Amino acid sequence: MIFNTKVRYGLAVVFTLANKTSYISIQSIATELGLSKTYLEQVFTLLKNNQIVESIKGPLGGYRLLSLNDLDVYTVFKALDPDLIAYEEESALLTPHLNTHLSETIYRPLHETMIVQLKQLKIKDLLLKQDDPMYFI
Repeated sequence: MIFNTKVRYGLAVVFTLANKTSYISIQSIATELGLSKTYLEQVFTLLKNNQIVESIKGPLGGYRLLSLNDLDVYTVFKALDPDLIAYEEESALLTPHLNTHLSETIYRPLHETMIVQLKQLKIKDLLLKQDDPMYFI
């Protein structure tokens, strides 16, 4: 599965904000992640419109996560690329029976599994795993 840059950068932004305790400017995040400030402004607009982050203006302003407690990967994906988690029944084929069969046996179950998995991935739990030391044998 290929995720667009808004999803990839958006997840990086969420992880960056989750590790901070105060408001952080877009410029600081852009510098830390090595990303374009202009592009991140688009990402932050989507995150803010979906109540994932909040912002304040001024010299000490910036962005921070609204709540880390229940934030999951599904919510972030849905905010950044709604088409990624959308589902549509197969209808392009000329044989309706095959359309239905493919939808019911492959596409719908795969979609439902993906949604369940994304909702189970809590950002705060993934942060804990980020700090786990790796052991090589």
